[in-house]
Amino acid sequence: GEFDGTTVRLQKQIDLPENGKALFQNANVDKNFWPVHKALRKHGWVWAQKSSPGKVHMMFTKGKIPNFFKSGKQMLNSMGLSGCIGGSKSLQLQCRERLAEKSGCSYADLGIQPAQYPMDSRTSCMSFFDRANKEENLEKLWLYKPANTYHGAGIELYRGPAKLWKKFDKCNKKSLKKGIMMEYISKPATIKGGYKFDFRTYLLVGSLQPQLVFFHDGFIRKSDTKYSEHSTNKNTHVTNAVSQSSKDHFFNFTYLNHALHSEMDFPLEYIARAREYLKKVTLFMFHTARVQPQPLGRIKGRWHIFGVDWMIDQYGHIHLLEGNGYPLVSHYPGIGLTPRVWQEMTDLILDIHTNPSSLNSRFTVKSNYKYEEFRIEIL
Repeated sequence: GEFDGTTVRLQKQIDLPENGKALFQNANVDKNFWPVHKALRKHGWVWAQKSSPGKVHMMFTKGKIPNFFKSGKQMLNSMGLSGCIGGSKSLQLQCRERLAEKSGCSYADLGIQPAQYPMDSRTSCMSFFDRANKEENLEKLWLYKPANTYHGAGIELYRGPAKLWKKFDKCNKKSLKKGIMMEYISKPATIKGGYKFDFRTYLLVGSLQPQLVFFHDGFIRKSDTKYSEHSTNKNTHVTNAVSQSSKDHFFNFTYLNHALHSEMDFPLEYIARAREYLKKVTLFMFHTARVQPQPLGRIKGRWHIFGVDWMIDQYGHIHLLEGNGYPLVSHYPGIGLTPRVWQEMTDLILDIHTNPSSLNSRFTVKSNYKYEEFRIEIL
């Protein structure tokens, strides 16, 4: 983009064919992006045959950048270097700690997340047990989260350190595991008469040249089992577990605001105030890319959607759980979110990269610019 002293004037990044159909194709990803494919078809885009990757105008990948991708000539749904934002749980934690230290503070002191300990390091493992073995923590609940899993796979809940001391063989090097030990929030806010929930928001990197970052509300996920701290049912505690029933599972933020007010006596403006905090922490997450060994490139045609998961305790405190580098892009029926959010995201991406002159002239953070419900946070 160009800067005239008051606002950024975006420049076209990718040329589409004037005569003919724009083409899209999956590179090394399954059907995860089918709602975006559907949105592209509404713009007249056409699915390309596998034999013509060089002629494709937008590709979809998961992680690895395909060798045949033409940087600056084609659009791609991946920033490339995004591990600090949505990579393994241990890497995300390390990057947040480094950014906080670089800014002159301690990440733990910021209180953004429950206490976490990477269990692939003997030093961190011993630090965990030093804390867990204190008398006041002997009955505390802890979650073990494997490094690269999703939908709650492999998550284990422990009360106190005794079984964990055996599991990790006193932090013996051979018994260390790539995963995170996280303090469990045992007094969560609940809805629907006592059910635990978590929620997701979205961080959309709309462009890297220039960097454009947007925030969007996502959805609420409710457990199918009434909450009890002493329950041994995994679904009680892990609300995103694949074993959760899909019935009465997803809700929107409007419902959440009503439920928290009527059931937890939270103020009516709670979600509006909470959203400002969520946006600040989301920006902090994006800025962790600054402490990567290799900084983000200013590459044309790149965009990336991240999912960010959170929970709220009964006192109204918000806790970041984790970022997801390639969240499920799917349909969540009955809550007014999809497929609208994927259509709006697709429209925004196409306008930024191929038709920036169509965007509102007040395309600035200062003016609180929104593209539908995508709120710009970095320009």
